[in-house]
Amino acid sequence: MEGCESLISFLYFTHCIKLELSNIIMNKFSLFAYIIFISCCVGSSMATSKTIRITGRVLDENGAPMVFAQVHVGSFKIKRALCDYQVQDDGSFAITLKCKTLYKLQFTGVGHNMFEFPFISPPTKGTNLIVHLQSYQYYDTLRSVQILCDLDNFTHPFTMKKSGEVFCFDTVLIKTQDTFSYQVTGLEKTAANHSINGTQSDYYSYDNDGDYLSIVKLYNKEIHIIFDPRKLLRNISDFSILSTPISIKRIALAYHAVRSMKKKFTLWQSINPGKGMEEFQNVFPEQTAHLIQIENNRTAQQILLLSYIEFCLPEIYGKAKYSKGEIISQLLKTVPQNSELWQIFPPYLPAIIPGICKNSQMSIDYTDRVIAQQGDSSIRIELLNNLIQLEAFVSDSTLKYKYLNMLKYYYPYNPITLKDWKSYSGIIIEEIWEKVV
Repeated sequence: MEGCESLISFLYFTHCIKLELSNIIMNKFSLFAYIIFISCCVGSSMATSKTIRITGRVLDENGAPMVFAQVHVGSFKIKRALCDYQVQDDGSFAITLKCKTLYKLQFTGVGHNMFEFPFISPPTKGTNLIVHLQSYQYYDTLRSVQILCDLDNFTHPFTMKKSGEVFCFDTVLIKTQDTFSYQVTGLEKTAANHSINGTQSDYYSYDNDGDYLSIVKLYNKEIHIIFDPRKLLRNISDFSILSTPISIKRIALAYHAVRSMKKKFTLWQSINPGKGMEEFQNVFPEQTAHLIQIENNRTAQQILLLSYIEFCLPEIYGKAKYSKGEIISQLLKTVPQNSELWQIFPPYLPAIIPGICKNSQMSIDYTDRVIAQQGDSSIRIELLNNLIQLEAFVSDSTLKYKYLNMLKYYYPYNPITLKDWKSYSGIIIEEIWEKVV
C-alpha cells in the first residue's frame, strides 16, 4: 500500500510540473529554484525519514465542515500553489512534507476568505492544525451584482438583473457546452474587485487565487443563473487557529496580522485613488511595533520586524514619521542574513534599512552580508539594483561602484539588469560599467 501511495504521489507531482512549466517560463521564474522546490515535495513521498506529517481540520467559523475546502502547499517565490489537497467530508486532512523547508500553507473554503501563513517545520515529527476560516464579509445592502464567466474567459463583468430579492443572469449559448463556470463580484468588502463563488452551484473548482468558481451543469443552450442574497452566510468572526506545537499558531497569527494591514491599505488605495496616505504613515508602524514588543516566539517576531521595515518604506506607505531606531537595531541583531523569511518580503527590503537606520555603517555591513549569504538569486539581483539606485548613495560614488562591482561579479551577462540600469536617469551606466573593475 505504501508503495502505491508513493507512486501515486509521484505521478501527481509530475502532473503538477507539466501544468506549471509554461507558467514558470512566461513569468520569468527561476526554473532551477522551482525544480529544487518540487524535489523537496516529491522527496516527501519517497523518503519518510526526513518528512513531517501535518494533520488537522479546516472548519467554518462555527466549527462545522464546509461544502468544499482545500489545503494548498506552495512557495513564496511562486504565486500558484504547487499542490492542492481536498479535505474530507468532516474537514480533516493529512499531508506529508519534507522537513527544513519554508512552505506557504493556504486554507480555502467555499464562501470563505483564504487563510495563509509561512510554515517552517518544527523539531517535532508531527503537527496538528485546526483552522477556522472567516466567511466572506458582505456589504449590508447589495445594490448591484456582477457576474464573471467562462463565456469570455472571465474578462468582462456582466451586470445581473435584479428581480425582486434576487439577481438574475440569462443568456443563450452560441455553441453547446456541458457546464457553465462563473463568479460574482461587487458584494465582498475586504478586497477590491473580489470575485467569489455564487449561491447557485452544482459543484466548485478552485480558481488558484484563494476563491472558488461556481459550476452549473447545462442541459441545453439556455443559461439561467440566480444569485440569492438570502442564502449568504453573514458572520463577523475572524480567522482562528489551534496548533500543536503552539509555535505554528504564533507564526500564523503574526503573519496574518501584517497581511491584514496590507490588505486594508490595498483596499483603501482602490477606493481613494490619487489621495494622500497620511492615514497609514504612523498607524501601521505603531501597530507592528506593539506586536513586536508582546511577541515571544522568535520566528513570529522576526516576521513582525521585517514587516516593520516594509511599513516604513515612504514610496509605498507614505513618508513614515514613526521609525524607532531600537526596532531597526533589533532586526539587525536577530534576523539572520540568510534567513528563509526574506522570501516572504519584497526583494528590495534590505536596501531601505540603511536609509532608516541611524547606525548606517552597521546597516550597510548587514546588507552586504545579506547579499553574500542570500541563496535566492532573484532577491540578490533586485537588492543590488535597489542599492545602486538608492537616493542615500547617489552622492557616494565609492558605494555605487562597490555594488556595481558586486552585480557584475554575480551577473556579468544579465540583459534584464542592464536594461533596468539604462532606464535609471541617475546613473550613466555605460560610463560606470567601463570603470568597474
